[in-house]
Amino acid sequence: RFANTVDFDPGAGTANLVSAGSNDIFVNKYTSTGTYDFAKQIGGTGYDSTNGMALDTSANIYLTGSFDLTVDFDPGAGASNLVATGGGGDIFTTKLRAFIPPVLNTVTVNDAELVLTYNETLDVGSTPLGTDFTILVDGVPATVANVVVLGATVTLTITPAVLNGQVVTISYTPGGTPIQDTDGEDAIALVGQAVTNNTPAPQSSSSGSVANN
Repeated sequence: RFANTVDFDPGAGTANLVSAGSNDIFVNKYTSTGTYDFAKQIGGTGYDSTNGMALDTSANIYLTGSFDLTVDFDPGAGASNLVATGGGGDIFTTKLRAFIPPVLNTVTVNDAELVLTYNETLDVGSTPLGTDFTILVDGVPATVANVVVLGATVTLTITPAVLNGQVVTISYTPGGTPIQDTDGEDAIALVGQAVTNNTPAPQSSSSGSVANN
């Protein structure tokens, strides 16, 4: 449990959570090297705490503990409220799905359209800015003119358009409206990700003359 404001990122970044009451419940994860991955909180205006946690083989999280007053046990954008009988000290058991971010499957470009395809449906309400991306075409920066999130894809319109045979890379730094799935899990940053160039070669034109007899 935690109280007040806590930064759960031990690195140079910041990942603050602010407790809603005197104590809130938290679940956080770090990589094997100690790099911050995520932090989630559950809590109301009272005193809430956990006494035990377990994981299953699918990385789902099981928590048990006690809570006061009214608590939303959904750490995401939804709501799943429980109200303590008599006001406080009730026992709870909850299961949280595995917090897995969307995985990038492919990145392709055809002419002026660059498409990132992920393994799950994305949140259309969280569209990144064009400035969150760096596109290099043969080492020269291209401009991102538009970004559209639809289904499992993020489509960028870039200028100038890419020609057949050019080498393209993309980098992405999550900003205030990052690429994320419908559960609010953010896609990871990209650094120099190779892009498959599907722009067709220009059709060659042929010319000739016809002799008159």
